Amino acid sequence: HERLRALADELAARHGVRVEVAPCDLADERARAALVDDVVARGLQVDVLVSDAGVTNVGRVWELDAAAEVRLVRTNVEAVVDLTSRLVPAMVTRGAGGVLTVSSIAAFQPAPNQASYAASKAFLISYADALAGELAGSGVHATTLCPGPVPTEIFARAGGHGNGLNPVDRLPRPFWRQADELAREAVDGLERNELRVFVGVPNRLLALAGRHLPLSRAALGLGARLFTTPSRAARARREAGV
Repeated sequence: HERLRALADELAARHGVRVEVAPCDLADERARAALVDDVVARGLQVDVLVSDAGVTNVGRVWELDAAAEVRLVRTNVEAVVDLTSRLVPAMVTRGAGGVLTVSSIAAFQPAPNQASYAASKAFLISYADALAGELAGSGVHATTLCPGPVPTEIFARAGGHGNGLNPVDRLPRPFWRQADELAREAVDGLERNELRVFVGVPNRLLALAGRHLPLSRAALGLGARLFTTPSRAARARREAGV
């Protein structure tokens, strides 16, 4: 809560805006319902819903904690459906608003060692695309951001460092983007009512390849083996503490 409050103060000072803080465990259905009630009680109107919260677990399915995997699905999938269902009706009634759903390029191909994360992001693509179709002509915009890797705490918390399972250790630099760049592209895309937003040519090409290249057990197995061996550049960055 202290970190959120500090961030709110920073945003308010930098941009001259009012910032409210409402901590919520998005994996908890009752907490999500209480969050919506709290927003109403404060007299606030949700003009844009940004579903950005997400978690990942790094490792082989049979080695991961089952409870952590279920919590991932509740956070990445259930919370998005719940809050969208609760908040979009008022936007439709007003004939204005926006829904920005954050997926990932991981949605476009299976991701060995991040199976549940990639599957959860694939769900969001399908769900948000369908929502956009339903909202056509309503005055409510719906856009999905499909970023590549971003240097945030999600990877630091996910584990798998040092054995090549964590994306930090294996993805080349051209795929990485900074959060502020993604935010600008996402807001611009939502204002234009774009269906999907990709940032960076390498990430767009990776998403296209994932959709159109044939899958096989051999290819998936090769991907899993490749992803467990850090690249030379990744090893050098880790040894240098970067």
